[in-house]
Amino acid sequence: MLRKSPTADWEKKSVDFILVKPSPAKKLSYSTSLIASSISQVVPPVLPVPFKEGEMPPNAYTMRCDKAGFTFDSLHGIGFYNGHPLLELQPNGQLSLNIGPSFVHIFDSMGSSKHNKKIGLLDLKLKCRIFGSFGDQELAPISARMDIAVSDSTCWVEEKIPCRKTHRWTHVTSHAQCQHTCRNTASCSHYKYWRHGRTAYCYDTKLDETKTSTCTVWSKVPDCNPMSTCVKVDAPTWLERGIYCPVGYDIDRQSMTYLKDGKTPKERIYLRRYKAGVDQTVDGCTNGGWLLQEKDANDFMSLSKGIFEFSGPLVGCQVKGVSYTGLPCEQPGNITEEGADMQPIILDDPNTKDPADFWLHPCAALAAIAGPESSPQDAIEASFGTKGWDLGLCKQGELSQLTSVSGAFPGSEVFAQMPPESADDFVPSPMMIVEGQFVCPPGCMLGDGPIFESDIESMEIGDCEIKCKNNDDCHFFWHGSQHSANTCRLYSRCDNLLREPGVEGVLKAVPRSPICLVNNPEMCWTKTMRRYALTSEKPPSEFQFLYWNLHAQCDYMLLLGGWGVSGCARPSHRTLKSHRWAHKKLLPEEFAHGTRLKAATPCNQQVDWCSSLWIVTSLSPPLSLSLSLSLSLCVFAVCKDLPALPCWV
Repeated sequence: MLRKSPTADWEKKSVDFILVKPSPAKKLSYSTSLIASSISQVVPPVLPVPFKEGEMPPNAYTMRCDKAGFTFDSLHGIGFYNGHPLLELQPNGQLSLNIGPSFVHIFDSMGSSKHNKKIGLLDLKLKCRIFGSFGDQELAPISARMDIAVSDSTCWVEEKIPCRKTHRWTHVTSHAQCQHTCRNTASCSHYKYWRHGRTAYCYDTKLDETKTSTCTVWSKVPDCNPMSTCVKVDAPTWLERGIYCPVGYDIDRQSMTYLKDGKTPKERIYLRRYKAGVDQTVDGCTNGGWLLQEKDANDFMSLSKGIFEFSGPLVGCQVKGVSYTGLPCEQPGNITEEGADMQPIILDDPNTKDPADFWLHPCAALAAIAGPESSPQDAIEASFGTKGWDLGLCKQGELSQLTSVSGAFPGSEVFAQMPPESADDFVPSPMMIVEGQFVCPPGCMLGDGPIFESDIESMEIGDCEIKCKNNDDCHFFWHGSQHSANTCRLYSRCDNLLREPGVEGVLKAVPRSPICLVNNPEMCWTKTMRRYALTSEKPPSEFQFLYWNLHAQCDYMLLLGGWGVSGCARPSHRTLKSHRWAHKKLLPEEFAHGTRLKAATPCNQQVDWCSSLWIVTSLSPPLSLSLSLSLSLCVFAVCKDLPALPCWV
């Protein structure tokens, strides 16, 4: 009843209202109970499973975890671990990991305790619970379990290697700080840390295969992702040991499947988890342990679905250890310009005293890597993965490897000068000096004079060569036409070249001892040695060639017009110990993790890198090398606009 004033009449009013009893959601759940990520990796967020129709969803979310270092800011919905951002929880319950670069400090502090030492991967696992509240204390909150796994993007593997300490970081006072310094140093592939009393020692350490002693170091494996990172397996036999790389994730066995490739079927082996009840019984195998199994043509796999069916023979479960490892770095590719005659970048192994281990000057000589029946050009191209690589030759027993060389002198022509199946020491065939009207001085001629062809004796060039070889005093011979008759002249020496009009033939030298074949005679002469021939009486001691004066005199005649000269040979032979070439070696197909190379232009402008560096080189006058460093894979980009032969002597 209602009236407007004390004297007014009462009026009847009615009001309708609805009394609602809330029905809060009874269960909070997510599509997954585990969310995993690594540093700087983006993973999709997860949302709560939609609630039933008519259920009231929570109006606020919060969470707790079992680690003491975890704190949650309910005002901003951000979770921290030891002060570093870890996750975000939105008002609608959406959970996402937000792991910033600063989180590496967490893993570096774990490194000092050798966390997860066997596999080499540092990770943080949290058992958490997400709570949804309704804003009414009488309504009980609902919750769901959520496990969070965060892994480092870099693996750290403790191993023993032949090492060389290159630099000490004096500011380091703890193991965690030492690891963090190595992580942030692009050229650091290994580090060594120890304490002596109150003093901490932290060294940047490099692999040095010239050392016989080993040291225990921590090896850095960048971009360490189980889906793409290979593992190193320690097993009883060499056949089982080695590096296994990931094939795909096996849903049934909940683990990655790895494969070690090889040249024979016995060497192609899978590394996978053993699952009791699915795999046949194998002695020594436990459920979840590592199993080795040979690859078979009947194996079936669906990588997109994670299904694997193996048919090959079982090797066994005798696996001593599995740890992440860095992939070996492939040899530098594209280190020659398109169409260049000479390798413009000098590669050197800094562990050796001798310079330019993987580079050869066109005037240098070298030992062979392939016999006459094989294709040296194919061997070089297969080794370097590039076209246009030629090689020089110098046979000597103490050297059995070949460096990379480039030039216009074809490797097949070099090997063509070798006797088939020759020993390491051999005397080369007679070599041409000059073709035309030039001969040696008459006072150097052996016998009573020229030997003419007669009715009873032929005098072809082969006959003349035999006569010279049968005479121990003969070191040169000339064969040609004189007075329209085949003629042979034998010489004990040849100090100078003399032009003799009326004759036409070829003058050849006959070596009597083993010598070396020059890498690229034509380029050697045109780019380097002609300058010495025109400006000095003889070249420096490091450029000593056989018959130097005769080659120089022949070239003079060409420069003066070429009268009487049909052709000149270039200096193509040197003595076995004429220069420092014995340390030269073939550029390997791959380098071990942590191997260092030194690069330089012929102007001696140098830059260091290790085999784990991603190298991007850009060169412009004045020559400079700019490096973009990322510890992942060894890639050597083409050096654009680099002159093919800069700053040569």
